[in-house]
Amino acid sequence: MASESAPVTSAAAPSRRRPSVELPEFKLKNKQLNAFVVDEHEFSCKIEKAFLGYFGVRAETMGSAAKAMELIRGGQSVDLILIEKFLEDMDGIEATKQLRAMGVTCKIMAVCCYPFEEVGEQFLAAGADIYNEKPLDFEKLVEVLKELDGQ
Repeated sequence: MASESAPVTSAAAPSRRRPSVELPEFKLKNKQLNAFVVDEHEFSCKIEKAFLGYFGVRAETMGSAAKAMELIRGGQSVDLILIEKFLEDMDGIEATKQLRAMGVTCKIMAVCCYPFEEVGEQFLAAGADIYNEKPLDFEKLVEVLKELDGQ
């Protein structure tokens, strides 16, 4: 009878290969772009920041809309905001409305795990330029980055 505490050998261990992701070939050519990733989930922030960095975008992550608003009020330049519906301090749709009411004119891309069409419509009505269900659609992201970079 096998012991319950017997170690698992490497042959029996599950594979831990990283999934491969095909990323479009794109790099900024004309200017440095700055982005905010506003999402209460640290993992999502890290992933989206890494993808933005891969494309040459400088990104800062935060879990709250208040932090993004504070940075903007403080004069920090931002070209793109990726924002989730669920944030630490408020709903992302309301945050988008408030950002626009502050006079924020950068691109806002709602990146949300909520698979309902009405959520996308609400984000767009609040002032988001693009709605994207998670996972992040790299083709949509590259289209936005090309536009912001003048390509």
